[in-house]
Amino acid sequence: MQVTPGLAKKGAFCLGETYNSNNHNNSKSKRTFHIIRTAILNSLSGSQQTINQIAVKTGINWRTVELHLTYLAGRGLVREIFSSQYVRIFALTEHGREALKNEIEKLMEKLIIKNPEGRPARDIEEERKTT
Repeated sequence: MQVTPGLAKKGAFCLGETYNSNNHNNSKSKRTFHIIRTAILNSLSGSQQTINQIAVKTGINWRTVELHLTYLAGRGLVREIFSSQYVRIFALTEHGREALKNEIEKLMEKLIIKNPEGRPARDIEEERKTT
């Protein structure tokens, strides 16, 4: 799959899936920094990768990935494990794994079906276990 600038639209990001240009919505809005950075962290959760591998896997422009990796490295979420004139390889740090885990938990909380009282089903299940 070739990454084409401009195809990575909001709504195209899904945890655990690669970007598919046929599934993007036609809105003119862009993905937020938060969504882009979460996609990059998720891409690195499996193994170390080059900037180009991350760009292809996420559908994010190579230069955008590079800029966000610099930011994430500064925050201690990723680290550059190899650098040469032609390639740079990044890996997720333990701090980055924890941050990604927290993001996934937030997403799962949003996806949990709520009961008529507006409380997550998980809370009701935990109450049943304690009584």
